[in-house]
Amino acid sequence: MISGCCAGSILNRQAINCLLYTPTGWRLRGSALFQFMGGEYRELRLTSGDVCFLAPEAPHNFMADPDSLVISVMIRKTTFDSVFSFLMKRDSLLTAFFRENLYKKQAMGFLIFSTGTSWQVQRWMQMLLGEARCRDLCSNGNSICITALFFNYLHRHCQKYYTGSGASTAENPELCCLVLLEYIRQNYASVSLAELSRTFHYSPSFLSKMIHRQTGISFGEFVQKQKLEHGETLLKTTGYTLQEICEIIGYDSCAHFSRTFKKRYGLSPSEFRKQRQKTADASSETRILRYR
Repeated sequence: MISGCCAGSILNRQAINCLLYTPTGWRLRGSALFQFMGGEYRELRLTSGDVCFLAPEAPHNFMADPDSLVISVMIRKTTFDSVFSFLMKRDSLLTAFFRENLYKKQAMGFLIFSTGTSWQVQRWMQMLLGEARCRDLCSNGNSICITALFFNYLHRHCQKYYTGSGASTAENPELCCLVLLEYIRQNYASVSLAELSRTFHYSPSFLSKMIHRQTGISFGEFVQKQKLEHGETLLKTTGYTLQEICEIIGYDSCAHFSRTFKKRYGLSPSEFRKQRQKTADASSETRILRYR
């Protein structure tokens, strides 16, 4: 933790570093200047509730404003592998960041989430500070549990809080596109090229070309693919009506969804669900006969 007006440079080879910019005191607010020197130079103003994940070996400076505090949470890779590996079974911008930096050794650099005045995040940071002061036999285990809750919360709300990353288009266009595609997967029901342009600060035409180069299909086709795959999952695993499924995956018209679904799968949604149910019933009957 660093309080007051400060500046520093960290080059950490062994740990993921999570920084939260906040002041001292019970109410968490404050600001700091963040400078990233890995690849493209980036300079960002971080305010209260901003969470910055830094990759191992990511060179950076930070300057906290007067009466502000930087809370630094450092996690060894061995601890991450043994405790937080459950995160890697899911797909989000956060897990993509961990995967690329810890296991594929591609330098995404940093990932920023703006949680604002989230009382959950503020409470967890206060609890981490309390455990850091306690330093008894239970404090390390408690800190890991609190951090796991914090990571799970960010995983659930990635698309809501995502602000930016250190993926450089110039140095690593594939990695930058990975972040872009992950964002689309998380927001496929309503995402548009205009929204992507505002979020990633590139023109719609540039983003279209990047997506096509990486996936071999257009932006619209990629979004449609996400919708249909999620629709297929909902037909298999839930009892939602066709109208409810269309609302969830972002189709305004059930007829449009049915036509698109049949074109891809060769069956209408209702036919697909009936066939799936027949297969499940036959499998269940086989198991019953086997156990007799």
